[in-house]
Amino acid sequence: MEAVKSYDNSANAIGYSVYYYANDMRKARGLKILSVDGVEPNADTIRAKKYPHLNAYYCVIGEEEPEDSPVRKMYEWFMTKEGQELVLSEGYIATGEPEKLSETIKSGETVKTDYTYYVKNTLPEDKFTRLEEGPMNSLKARDDYGTLYPYVGGYLFSDDGSYSYQAGSMNGFYDAKGRLVTDPVYSGIDIIGYNDSVTFEYKTIPFYRMSTADESGEKFKSTFASIDGKVVCDKTYDYVMGLKNRIFCINYALFDEEEGYAEDARDTFDIYDFDGNLVLNSEDVPWASSLYNVGDDYYVFQEVDKDFYYHYYLTDLAGKKILGPYEYIDGYQDGRAVVELGYKNGDILFNVVDLMDNRLFQETKTSVTRLKDGSFVVRNMSGQNELATKNGKVIKLLDDGFITATDFGFINQKQDSFIKCYNFEGELLFEDYFDSWYTAGEKGIIYSRKGAGIYIVDIMNDKQLYIEGAEDLSPFYNMDGMEDGRILRASNYYYDEAKGKSYMHNWILNENLDIIKDIKDCYIYMNTDHITGEKYYVIEKDVNDYEYYDLDFKQFGKYSTYYRIVGGQYMTDDEYGFTARDKDGNIVFRYNFVNSYDD
Repeated sequence: MEAVKSYDNSANAIGYSVYYYANDMRKARGLKILSVDGVEPNADTIRAKKYPHLNAYYCVIGEEEPEDSPVRKMYEWFMTKEGQELVLSEGYIATGEPEKLSETIKSGETVKTDYTYYVKNTLPEDKFTRLEEGPMNSLKARDDYGTLYPYVGGYLFSDDGSYSYQAGSMNGFYDAKGRLVTDPVYSGIDIIGYNDSVTFEYKTIPFYRMSTADESGEKFKSTFASIDGKVVCDKTYDYVMGLKNRIFCINYALFDEEEGYAEDARDTFDIYDFDGNLVLNSEDVPWASSLYNVGDDYYVFQEVDKDFYYHYYLTDLAGKKILGPYEYIDGYQDGRAVVELGYKNGDILFNVVDLMDNRLFQETKTSVTRLKDGSFVVRNMSGQNELATKNGKVIKLLDDGFITATDFGFINQKQDSFIKCYNFEGELLFEDYFDSWYTAGEKGIIYSRKGAGIYIVDIMNDKQLYIEGAEDLSPFYNMDGMEDGRILRASNYYYDEAKGKSYMHNWILNENLDIIKDIKDCYIYMNTDHITGEKYYVIEKDVNDYEYYDLDFKQFGKYSTYYRIVGGQYMTDDEYGFTARDKDGNIVFRYNFVNSYDD
C-alpha cells in the first residue's frame, strides 16, 4: 500500500489494489479509498454486489463426493457461522451475514469449531522511521547519514510468476540511525568496482551504483552516490563504472535497428572525482569515443575512425594528448607504458615507452609482460624470452614459453607442460612437469591435478603437499602487509546418492600448508563486507544451518537463516521482508516487502 500511496506521476494520480489489502492490512498513512459511481467499497456493498468491481473466490469439490465425506463436510462447513467468521477474520467478505447463518451443515451433523490452534498469519512489525513523510523517490545528498545501507523492498514478478527486471524498482537506502532514506525506488544497488589495468586485480571504490529500469524493462539508467551519502550524482547514464580515482559515466550512441548508427553518432561521457566534481567530459576531448583505463595522473582514451579502426592515446588529466596513436596502451606505471605497435609477419609488435615517447627497447618485441617489481619479461623477434630491468637492460636469456607474472616473480610454461618458476632476479626456484598447473593467489603457491588429488607446491618455502580426493585449490584471503596471512581451500564436489543432494568436501590450509579444517557435507565460501572490507567465512551445512567464522576460523555466529554482512550489520530477506540486525541480534531495520506483478 505504501507503493500505491507514493505513486506520484501527476497531481491527480490514483492507485488501485484489492479490498483485502486496503481494508485489513496496515494502511499507508493518509490513504483515501474512493467511491465508484457513488458506491463506497465495504462489506455490505460488496456482499450485495452494489460495488461494481468484484472478484469472487470459489470453494469447489467434485460432484461425486459422498454426502458424509470429510471433503464435503469441510465444503459445507464454510457456509456455517463459524466458517463465514473465518472468512471474515482473514479480511475477505462473507457471502452471507454470519449471525443469520445456521450452525449445522446440510448433512445434519453438528460441526464443533475449535480455534485453539489457529493463528492468524500476521506480518512482523516494520522497524524504521521515515526521513520524510511524503514520497522519497531519490537519494538526496546530506552529511548526516553516517553510512548508507541498501535494503530490499520487494520483488517484481511477471504475469507468469517468474522474477522480472521490468520497471518497478524494489531497492532503497536506510541510514545508520535506522531511518528510511528512500522508498524502494531502484532496480538495483551495488558497490562500484574496477579492474586494475596493470595488476589485473579487481578493486572497489566507496560508491554505490543505483540503477532504474525504464517502462519496457529492457533498458536501465544508472547514477552513483558515495557510501556516506555526501555525494549524489543528479544525472543518469547508460552505465557507470569505477576507475582508480575517478568515476566514469557513459551514454551510448543511439542505434536504430533499420538505419543503424547515424554518421556522426558518438558515445558521450562524464568523468567525476570522488568529491562528485565533474573533471572531464566528452566535450573536452571531442576526438575520443571512450575511456579505456586510468592511472594516477593519466587517461588512456580510445579513438575510432570512420573505418572503425581503433587508436589509443595517453593524455593528461585535462585530456591533452601525450602519447599515441598506438594500437593499444596499457596503464601508465613507474614512468613507463606498454604499447602495441601493430603487426609484422603475423606477430603483434610491442615496446615500452616513457612520456617523451622514447622506446625502452631498440628492437620491437612480440610479447611484453610487466612484472610486479616493475621489471619486464619480453620475447624477442627470434622467439626467445628475455628478463629485463625496468630500465630495459637484459639480464638473463630464458627458454621460450608462455610467461605468467606472479607475486614471487614469474612462471615460464613450455608447450610440453614443463614449467620453471623464477624470482624477480631470474633465479630458478622450482621446475617440474605438470599436466596442468594453476596459481593459487599470492605467496608462491602453485598446484596441479595429479591422479585422484592435487599436488600443492609452496615455491617460496620449499614445501609440498598432496591431498587425495581434492580437485581444486583457491585462496581464501591474502591480506596486504601480512606475509603469513594466507588461507587456502582445497575442495571437491560430490553427490550423495542416499540423500539425493550435492555436497562439498573442504580442506582448509594455513600458511604452513597444514590442514586446519577438514569439513565434509557442506558448502563453505568467503564473503566480504564491502563497506568495512572485512572478510569472513560461511559454512552452509543445510538450508537452515549456517555457521560464520572470522579469518582465524573462530566461530562468531550460527543461524538458521543466511545472512550477508554489510557495514557490520547482518542482513537477510525472508518471505515477508528485509531485516538488518546488529552483532547482538537486535533488529536495527525492518522493511516489509511490497511485491508487484506485471498485470
